[in-house]
Amino acid sequence: MAALHAASSPACLRCLARRMLSRPAVLGMASGSNNSSSLLTLTSTTTTTVQTRGKKTGRRGDNGVVVRLLQDVEQFGQKETILRIDRGRMRNLWYPRGIADYVTTAGQAVSERDPFFGVAGSKPDEDVASSAPAATAHAALLPTVDAARAAALLDRLPPLVFARRPITAASTAIFGSVSADDVATALRAALHAVDDGSSDETGRLRVEGRDVRFVVDGEAFGDAASSSEAEATADRVKALGRWEVEIAVRGGGVATAPVRKIIEVVAQ
Repeated sequence: MAALHAASSPACLRCLARRMLSRPAVLGMASGSNNSSSLLTLTSTTTTTVQTRGKKTGRRGDNGVVVRLLQDVEQFGQKETILRIDRGRMRNLWYPRGIADYVTTAGQAVSERDPFFGVAGSKPDEDVASSAPAATAHAALLPTVDAARAAALLDRLPPLVFARRPITAASTAIFGSVSADDVATALRAALHAVDDGSSDETGRLRVEGRDVRFVVDGEAFGDAASSSEAEATADRVKALGRWEVEIAVRGGGVATAPVRKIIEVVAQ
């Protein structure tokens, strides 16, 4: 008994149970057989309790929402295509901008997203060749004007003037720039302003930023040629002065040469 009291106490229930199970005789002499049996049962039950991790019941993956495209969308598909996209894109971007609409009727054939739609050079040559007739037919449906007439309409427009704030009073450099998109927007506004309502030619004349190019490779016009060539590229200028732009003419019939016009960037 003296040796039993001198031993160190166990640190946990498992150690206590192991010590009690290994010395049944000592337990019987110390506290009686009935108390020993009850204590062994208690410690055995306590030490065999095992924690089990609960089964995961998380939300299943969202498959998105079915929509119908209201216009051609690059890397997704052409107009009237029905496909499934993520809800965030539809809720925050496409639906507010009128790009797509929700499909609520059952039985609609849902197409797969076309990641190569509208991306030049992304498909194999045979796929591009097979889709070329359809693309040509689709483009032919767009209203347009004869190329020669389009060139005449662009040529008769007055010079375009853009006001920009110079960085310093003694410098021709400006804050920001005048880009090809700015010129295209101004051209469309000028065409609309000169439209007398007798025809819809100006409305059918298409001018976009990709059709406009600044002539800056040693051909800058006026005072800007010597002082601002370093501040001009083919798609934008960043200095005051007079600049020449080249406008590619779109339209039916025989293709014509690009139209060249002068724009002027003045101090604001």
